Amino acid sequence: MPAPNICATASSIVCDVIHKRISLDKATVIRLSKLPQSNWGETREISWGAIRWYHYYLQIINKLLQKPLHKNDLMLEGLLLCSLYQLDHMRAPNYAIVSSAVEACRLLDRAKACGLVNAILRQYLKQTNTNKSAKNDEYKTMPSWLLNILRTHWPHHLEQIIDACNGRPPMTLRVNRQRCTVNAYLEHLEKIGLHGSKSTISDVALTLSKPLPVNAIPGFNEGQVSVQDAAAQLTPLFAGKLEGRILDACASPGGKTCHLLESSDGKLDLTALDLHGHTELIESNLQRLGLEAKIVAGDATKPESWWDNQYFNCIILDAPCSATGVIRRHPDIRIHRRNSDIYHLAKRQLELLTSLWPLVAKGGRIVYVTCSIIPEENDHIIEQFVDQKNDVIVKYPPIKTGLKTKFGRQLLPQVGDADGFYYAVLERNQS
Repeated sequence: MPAPNICATASSIVCDVIHKRISLDKATVIRLSKLPQSNWGETREISWGAIRWYHYYLQIINKLLQKPLHKNDLMLEGLLLCSLYQLDHMRAPNYAIVSSAVEACRLLDRAKACGLVNAILRQYLKQTNTNKSAKNDEYKTMPSWLLNILRTHWPHHLEQIIDACNGRPPMTLRVNRQRCTVNAYLEHLEKIGLHGSKSTISDVALTLSKPLPVNAIPGFNEGQVSVQDAAAQLTPLFAGKLEGRILDACASPGGKTCHLLESSDGKLDLTALDLHGHTELIESNLQRLGLEAKIVAGDATKPESWWDNQYFNCIILDAPCSATGVIRRHPDIRIHRRNSDIYHLAKRQLELLTSLWPLVAKGGRIVYVTCSIIPEENDHIIEQFVDQKNDVIVKYPPIKTGLKTKFGRQLLPQVGDADGFYYAVLERNQS
């Protein structure tokens, strides 16, 4: 039986995300700190699941309620969301889930609502005759604006995308080839009773059969491995031969910076750039992996404040985006992101490209990367940029992963595999 304190805490996390606009990651950290560690896993499963299915279950709640909840009772909305998710997706008996939700009302100082919560949940069970699966309603988990975009641009891949976004993200590692090999690491996992599988798209990636807390990952603290999605590990392949000066713009938390250094035996003249307050993570990852790079705090759209007027042979631009390719890792994107955000993000992305282009040496290149699956942030940006410049050559590296687009390569999220990423390579004409 799910403990009432677990249900109450999960409900508080959900309420923080929906009504206080706190990120799911932050709300989870804050709330879990008040629970015994043995309760963390179940609390996270319930709260994150409720956020994934928010749009679907909110419609149901609104239909079951005779009148809208008072603004002072919005915590009950979170409790109902969590309870409905449990009824459809978790193994506990229905009566136990309902009973726990009723008890959670008291823990949330909503004792007067016990009858209401009990009635709503029993009415749902009676009307739906739930069979522990809401598979046919998975499309309803997406906000309508995003679902319309996906239907327009990826009609033949829609089911795959929805299934991947609604699933639990795999834990994929990047093996530091300077300290270990994938085969040796997999052998070590087997010896200690853990299991993993090689990636099909990155030769240094492997996915753990069961996710682990970061500090419990063998060899993590010793710099043997890092946590990084397989699609994000393709940057060195698109960057090609690395020589001269390299800039990783928008570098935090440093995954691509470290991967480039690992791929080149650490012998790169590499600068990692990000805004003030974002560089600490880069430094931390470099130290853990025993790597070195020049870290600069500054705005990529204002190079005059940090650039030394020496051209770069390659610039990696992992541009801020809607993160629609990594929704399963950040389910609150479904709630916090708006359709209107895409215009502003696209404007910023084009501004970043335009600002960094003068820093590229002749014959050099920019690798443009996003974790978005929305063309307005990807191919459309590159098309606008190419139309504005007369010294740009679009390059197509011989990489078969994902779908070839007009200007780049789009990886769509895969069930149990890579996230959604976009890559484009722009070379500066030497003439």
